[in-house]
Amino acid sequence: MIRLTTPDRQPADPPMRGVAHKNIFVLSLIGFVVVASVFWVVRQWSLYSKLLAETWPILVGLLVVVAMVLELKWWIRFDPWYYQTGPRVRSEEWQTSGTNDQIRETIRPVLNNREWTGCESSHGFFIRRVGTFRFDLRIAIRLEDTDQGTLLRYEVRPIMCVPLLLLFVGSIVGSWFRVFLFAQAVSWIIVPSLSFLFAYSDFYYSWLAPRAATRLARLAPIRSALAKYRMGVCEKCGYDLFGHLQKTVCPECGSRVSLS
Repeated sequence: MIRLTTPDRQPADPPMRGVAHKNIFVLSLIGFVVVASVFWVVRQWSLYSKLLAETWPILVGLLVVVAMVLELKWWIRFDPWYYQTGPRVRSEEWQTSGTNDQIRETIRPVLNNREWTGCESSHGFFIRRVGTFRFDLRIAIRLEDTDQGTLLRYEVRPIMCVPLLLLFVGSIVGSWFRVFLFAQAVSWIIVPSLSFLFAYSDFYYSWLAPRAATRLARLAPIRSALAKYRMGVCEKCGYDLFGHLQKTVCPECGSRVSLS
């Protein structure tokens, strides 16, 4: 028989809100180098330079369509590698007193309803919202055994084809600039790449995707079902309240908490 304790837990690291700036910089730099390298190589052959100038937006558009079709397929099929790959806009840890089997049995009935659908794996659960038009986020809940019960690692990731969409927009802007600028290197490389960098770092992954993750309410139905296993999460900051269930305010942000 497992003996469960209720320690006075130390404040944990704040939950992740948005993608870390270091990751944004690295991914943006990679995108810039790839785009610039492709154009530099192609421009070495004047035979293909003019063709590229005329077909660049079309080629990127086709690439975007192919990427979106493939990603939609992975999103619908709950491919494990896909749901665990890419930058995270939310990452939190929730401790429970239940065993791994008890947590799984509690989560299963909550899934596959009008709002949520999911797939169970050996590591935990992969979850998404019902409906193709909600193709925006993918959720992974990993279960890990601890000496106090089972730890849930809640991770939210956005779709990955957005940078290509932004690059396509940048290519359209670059084509417009090419009509008015003589420096084709500026219109072909700098404008599309900077459009990619700006939108990738400041709009989608740092603002839009985190706001969408907030609207998920940290999977409130699942958290409510797990309340019987002494699970508690601050609605405002996501702090794990396991071990603080007797308190009425969050030790992390000071806001009032309401435990089911």
